[in-house]
Amino acid sequence: CLVSDVGRFNDKGFNQLQLPGLKHAAAKLGIKTKAVESHAAGDYIPNLSSCARAGYDLTISAGFLLANQTATVAKQYPNLSFAITDYSVAGPPFNGKATNVAGITYATQENSYLVGCLAGLMVKKQGGRQTIGVVGGVKIPPVDSFLAGYKTGAQQCNPGVTVLTGYSHAFLDQPNCKTVTQHPTPPGTHRQSNAPCPTAPRTPDAPHQPSTRGHG
Repeated sequence: CLVSDVGRFNDKGFNQLQLPGLKHAAAKLGIKTKAVESHAAGDYIPNLSSCARAGYDLTISAGFLLANQTATVAKQYPNLSFAITDYSVAGPPFNGKATNVAGITYATQENSYLVGCLAGLMVKKQGGRQTIGVVGGVKIPPVDSFLAGYKTGAQQCNPGVTVLTGYSHAFLDQPNCKTVTQHPTPPGTHRQSNAPCPTAPRTPDAPHQPSTRGHG
């Protein structure tokens, strides 16, 4: 049973990418699966609890934002297994003591390093002001890691580039994400990239500059 965060399974990103994995497991392993969408943070505990009450052997929380609620529900169902993506159970709220919860983590900074390298090389090829930007959603460790990898990749592949970073402090607020791309962007900035922040389709027009390009 897979429970989304507030981004839901049509976010064209983190949540949506987990759904094919669930369907693949159902097809290849012949197991019963269920996907449950969360429309608000208040849905997390009810959704996780509904999976547990339905008797699913494994309930997966789709991301960092469900950590506290996963810890709460896992304590109530010690005989069932839980997992959470993008979160280590070594730290709070699990503190390595939640024996029925597994943390699924990966090196997100490695893929963002490649994106940053690409942006750095593209702006180097274009010439002119060597400035690019990257916008994250909520300031949480996985997003911090993404931005750090992006910046390192850009500067490794183009030592002369300046990387501007910002946070929208939301995953679903597209107008706010767009505002962040506008304000810290000086004239001549070539590239804007987005970590979990739904601006990719609109980023290029945000600064209203012909030289600006976007990566989602």
